[in-house]
Amino acid sequence: MKTSEIALEYLRVILNWPALISVVVVYFIITQREAITRLIDRIKQVNFPGVGIQTEYNSELPKEKSINLPSSISSGKKDEDWQNKIAILDKDFNNFILLSLQSNKVILKNLLNALWRKPEFGGFGSSPPSDFLKKAQQLSNIAPKAIEDLQYIEETLSKVSKEFSRKDITEAYIKSNIMIDYFRGLLVRR
Repeated sequence: MKTSEIALEYLRVILNWPALISVVVVYFIITQREAITRLIDRIKQVNFPGVGIQTEYNSELPKEKSINLPSSISSGKKDEDWQNKIAILDKDFNNFILLSLQSNKVILKNLLNALWRKPEFGGFGSSPPSDFLKKAQQLSNIAPKAIEDLQYIEETLSKVSKEFSRKDITEAYIKSNIMIDYFRGLLVRR
């Protein structure tokens, strides 16, 4: 094989469209790195089937919906058996929400520890405080509303043994789910 034929074969491989496209894409990514980073920072929420990432913190709670009970319960003919069943379901639901909130608090602690280890949040290099609320307050780049909601969750869990309010526990649980998505978004974005 002559040198010119070998050179021609190399040119065919290099100028092949998949290779040429990949070189152009890599060049574009390298030259436009800052613009791509700003674009990713502006993305507020990404949803794939089974996975969602939220990068802005918004703890708006959904509006309450009314529950229509069967006519035998909502009318004056309340059956004692129905009342017992509803009381059992009510107690089980309250316990379920409480346990879910407590497990979400553990997840939030783990996410805050992960954020603490990232240098852009200002906690790198020192040992984190054990209290997760103090840890969140010392981290930079976290929305002040998120810290307020962490405090609300902490206060709600501390009141549980004294007085149990389903509304407070449910709101704290919803806010904890929103906050988990927010912290995960912060971890992925940076």
